[in-house]
Amino acid sequence: VRAGRFSTQTADMRSIDYAAPNSPGKPDVLINTSCEHIEGFAGWYARIPAGRLLVLQSNDYYAIADHLNCVADLDVFRAQAPMQQLLFAGTQPHKKYRRFMLIGRK
Repeated sequence: VRAGRFSTQTADMRSIDYAAPNSPGKPDVLINTSCEHIEGFAGWYARIPAGRLLVLQSNDYYAIADHLNCVADLDVFRAQAPMQQLLFAGTQPHKKYRRFMLIGRK
């Protein structure tokens, strides 16, 4: 943070212009570890420019009311968030659910 190589932003992720040049909304890496909470995921994902490095997580834990966008398995998550270059795709099992992770370039 002190060197200026890392910064954070608190904002509505649906209102950020991810493609704007020289804006705080133009991150090198976009990390979203709660895709299961995003209503309108497809609309949000469409706003992210091609080539952006993404780290995404979701799960199949449908029992929580706030989980509006669960996915049945890793293949469904990959279809929901297609990547031009997939660097990692994995599943981590838990007692009540599975957590899915994708890392790659959109």
